Amino acid sequence: MDLSLLEEGQVLHRQGAAGKIATFEASFRGYPDGFGFLVSAGLDPLVSSLEGAILTAEDVSFLRATGRFGESYLDALAAAALTAEIRAIPEGEIFFRDEPLLQVTGPWLEARLIEDRVRHILGLATMTATMAARCVLASAGRGLVDGFSCHQSQERALLLARAARIAGFSGTTSLAAGRRLGISTAPFPRPPEEMVGEGGGKTLCLGKAEFLHLDDLDDGRLAKEIAIHPSLVATVITGCASVEMSLHTARLRYDPVEIEGKPVRRNRADAPAPFRKHIHRIVDAQSRPRHDILSRHADIEGYGPKAVPLLEVVSVAGSDPVRAIESLETARLRCERALRLLRQDVARLTDPAHQDVRFDPSLAPG
Repeated sequence: MDLSLLEEGQVLHRQGAAGKIATFEASFRGYPDGFGFLVSAGLDPLVSSLEGAILTAEDVSFLRATGRFGESYLDALAAAALTAEIRAIPEGEIFFRDEPLLQVTGPWLEARLIEDRVRHILGLATMTATMAARCVLASAGRGLVDGFSCHQSQERALLLARAARIAGFSGTTSLAAGRRLGISTAPFPRPPEEMVGEGGGKTLCLGKAEFLHLDDLDDGRLAKEIAIHPSLVATVITGCASVEMSLHTARLRYDPVEIEGKPVRRNRADAPAPFRKHIHRIVDAQSRPRHDILSRHADIEGYGPKAVPLLEVVSVAGSDPVRAIESLETARLRCERALRLLRQDVARLTDPAHQDVRFDPSLAPG
């Protein structure tokens, strides 16, 4: 956990504001270059990480030894556990910039202290799933295998392999992901060999210095390789710093939008619209997205069954989880369907169009 979050929490504690009910929203203020959509991932790992105390006894003892924090605040930290209501976009669903991926409503201190986990779990998994989905679109139905375990710690590789699977990857080089998540495992090909795959097809080997990286999609390299190797059934995609760079570029924000039911207005240009929001996806007769509407209201008039709510209640303060943890396959099938229904001009890999996200009059800027 970042020290600045803890110091901000101490200010809230001293001002008697730590227990005020606040709503925080996580959303992306933009896209990485060349992207036109985002894919939700990491929700279930995030919720699992929030069970129990926010800080361990060892954490609190270490903070006490620094001498930076008062005893009453340290006692509050020792007792802090997330008791908030959580609403979120389900994993595998496509969403767009400015839409709340996650909402946390509960005591201000608790909601603020989980920011690191929101960024490192939900943000990183979502960006990985988004980049992996673009690989899936470019692969024209060929199988894809992630190679995150070659560049990440085991736990991080597990998170990223899970996100890639949601997006439609068929396998992973991570033994931990294979064992704990049931994802098919495949060995990392070594140059200059070509490995024989299922049905006699070949796994393209690009060489250690030339393994296809996620950021290589910008020049259409995956599509070019498929054209050159029509028998290609699996391509190894290695994890690299491009995931974190894209996460930075997309500007994930986790900000308060309401405190005690009152809007939090900010002067920052990319600040979220105040008030807790609902997302309604307006679809056509074939269930294809036309546009999204952000509103203060759970129901909006004039659209009927064509308005599909995206945010789901995950947990409610003081109760067991409302929504059971989904299987990885359920999230994968949701993403597969969402990609199939996505407008082609939004899904294209170069110069994509941007889906229309509209504000209901209750949320109109200004």
